[in-house]
Amino acid sequence: MAALCDPSTPDLTEASVSRGVKYLRDAQEVQGSWFGRWGVNYLYGTSACLCGLAEIGFQESDLIVSRAVEWLKECQNDDGGWGEGLESYRDKSTMGKGIESSASQTAWAVMGLLGHLTPEDLAIRRGITWLVQNLRPSTEPVDAYEGGVRIPVNYKAGKTWREEQLTGTGFPNHFYIITSTVITFR
Repeated sequence: MAALCDPSTPDLTEASVSRGVKYLRDAQEVQGSWFGRWGVNYLYGTSACLCGLAEIGFQESDLIVSRAVEWLKECQNDDGGWGEGLESYRDKSTMGKGIESSASQTAWAVMGLLGHLTPEDLAIRRGITWLVQNLRPSTEPVDAYEGGVRIPVNYKAGKTWREEQLTGTGFPNHFYIITSTVITFR
């Protein structure tokens, strides 16, 4: 049965990676960002691309990376976090901006930057500081809905971020999702 499976081999993988990188170079916006499909929007897409490029060995010195890193840094809010509104799906002039900082978008931006910069980088430190300062006890009630009926949810342990902004994307311009995260510190 193993003979029926076609495992990855260097010759096949190299061609796939090269095609993927070419696609990313072609799809990169003039400002350095990338469109995001499952999260709002350019912050999510740029973070995902930067994480992938880091995984295959791209350094910040490569233009595709340096443009994206610089764009993310330019989008950082004064409070140290990041926040992008839904308008960016219709109006590219709002890419990476438009709402107060959100935990998910701040985490995405920090993840993308960490793939190419040291943790001591000022933008990363400011983003992590924002995340830590905005943690709340997870026993804080979180509203959930099922079939249109409000269901109060309480978590037993850990900390979380209260996020009311729509930062998850079902279908751009039609359906959005509020993301939530619970982490446990012991």
